[in-house]
Amino acid sequence: MPTWGPHIEPDAVVVISMKGVETYSGLRMSEVIHQVTGIPFERITVLSGPNRTSSHLPLPDTLP
Repeated sequence: MPTWGPHIEPDAVVVISMKGVETYSGLRMSEVIHQVTGIPFERITVLSGPNRTSSHLPLPDTLP
């Protein structure tokens, strides 16, 4: 991350699409990115959703 941090535009929003914590530090990925790159938390967001197939809602047979 230190190598690509300087290449991120100053007003860019960083989207994280992984979950969990860093093994070594126990930090969430947003915290790691903030700590390593200095990007403010206001510009770091997390994409999340169902994490198991059984948590998806069934779709109707026909859609309008």
